[in-house]
Amino acid sequence: MRNPLPKLGRFFARLRKQTAAKPTPDTVPPALIPAPAPVSVLVPNAPVNTAVETTIVRVAPTAALEALPAELRCQVLAHLSELGLADLTALVRASPVFYQQYLLDRKALLGRGLKTTLGNVLVDAYAVQTSGSLYELHLDYQEAWESPHQVQPETIKLLMDEYVALRSATPVALLEDSCTEEDLVGMAAFYRCLAQPLSVKCATLFLEKLDTSLGVGNLSGTESTRLLRALYRYQFYCNLFGEGRRGHRNVVDFNWQEQLAAFFCVFRPWGIEEIHCIYILLRNTYDHVFETIRCDFDRDDPGSWDLEDNYVLGMVREGTASRGLKPFYKILTTNDHQLLVERMKKYLALPGVFIETTLDGVTQHLRRELRPMEGDRLEARGARLPFSGDAEDAPPLAWVIAWRATYSNTYGKSLPDSLKEWGYVFWDNKRLIKSKGVDVVLGEREIFS
Repeated sequence: MRNPLPKLGRFFARLRKQTAAKPTPDTVPPALIPAPAPVSVLVPNAPVNTAVETTIVRVAPTAALEALPAELRCQVLAHLSELGLADLTALVRASPVFYQQYLLDRKALLGRGLKTTLGNVLVDAYAVQTSGSLYELHLDYQEAWESPHQVQPETIKLLMDEYVALRSATPVALLEDSCTEEDLVGMAAFYRCLAQPLSVKCATLFLEKLDTSLGVGNLSGTESTRLLRALYRYQFYCNLFGEGRRGHRNVVDFNWQEQLAAFFCVFRPWGIEEIHCIYILLRNTYDHVFETIRCDFDRDDPGSWDLEDNYVLGMVREGTASRGLKPFYKILTTNDHQLLVERMKKYLALPGVFIETTLDGVTQHLRRELRPMEGDRLEARGARLPFSGDAEDAPPLAWVIAWRATYSNTYGKSLPDSLKEWGYVFWDNKRLIKSKGVDVVLGEREIFS
C-alpha cells in the first residue's frame, strides 16, 4: 500500500476551511475538540417517497481515511500534529473515527501540535496555564467583597522561578517533564479560543492606528510570535497580579518595585514594551467603551461607578484591564449595545498594585537604585545595539531607531503612548519601512531619546 501522507496536504487545507468555526471563550471544550457530528447530504437519485422528495443519508466526509488500518490512522494523526493544531483539529472535528483514535494518544498529539504552533512561546502558554489556578475563588460572589482571595508572595516567587528556569529548557523537555495531559488540553483550548483570534484582531487594531490605508495582510512568523508572546505574557501578568475572574483578588506584600523586579525585569526592555503595548490597547478600548455606555451607567446605577470622575475612571479602566484577555475578547466581539452594558457591569473592577504605577518612571528609578541590573550598566556605558535583522529574540527595528542603536533599559510610561498605540515593537522592518512607521518613530524619539 502506498504511503498516503504526502498527498494529504491539499485535502486537509480544504477540510480545515470546511470545519473552521469561530471559537468563543464560553465554549471551551473539555477535550479541546468536541466529538464530531455526522454530515447530512442530499442524494439526488434516491427513490422518491410520497412524503419526502429526497432522501437524506448520513455519510462521513473522511470515509476514505477512516477505512485505513489503525496503524495508518495513527500515522496520519502524528503527521498532522507535526503540522500544527489547525490541521489536527480539522480532521478530528470532522471524523468520529479519528476523534476516538486521537483520544487514545491525546497527550502526545497535543504536545507535538502545540510545539509546532507555538514554538518558543510554549513556555509562556504553560505559565498561563499553571498560574490560571490563582483565579479560583472558593467563596460565593457576595462574600468576595469582604474576603478577597489573597495570593501569597511565596506563590508568586515559586511560579516566577519555575518560569525563568523553563525558559532555558527546550520545548521537548517542557512537554516531557512538566506538562500533564490536562495542561496541554487547557493550553490548546486557550490558544484556539483566545490567543490565536486575539492576535489577529490586535494586529488589525494596532495597524489601523498607524495607517488606516494599510491592511494587515499576512503576518510574518516573527510578527506572529511577538504578538502571541505579548498576549500570553500579559495574561500571565494578570494571573499573578490582576483582579481575577470575579474582580476581587489581591497579592499581599508586593509593592511596585518588587513587582517590577520579580516579573518585568526577566524580559528584555523591548519585550516589556510588547506587554505594555497590549495593556495600552486594552486601556484605550475600555476608554472608548466607557464613553459609549456612560449614560447607561448614570441612568441605571446612579452613584455606583462615577465614570465622570477622571480619577475613578482611570482606576476602573486599569482594574478592568487587569482581569485579562477573556473579558477583553468578549467586549471586542459584542455588537449589541445592551449586552455590552451588561457585560461591562460584570467586568468592571478596581485594581490593586498593577501596571500603571509599576511601569512609571519613578518606580523604574527606585528599582535602579535598589536593584541595579546588567541592562542598567549597558545603558550607562552607551553600549551599541545595532539592528541585526528580524528575529524572535533580537530588538525590532523600531526599538533600534528609537534609541539610536544604543542599549536602553528604559520602557513603560517613560516612552510616549503614541508609539504603543500602534504596537511599534511588533513589526518587521519591511512593514515598518513600507508604512510611515519609521517616520513616526523618528519624530517621537526627539521627545525622549
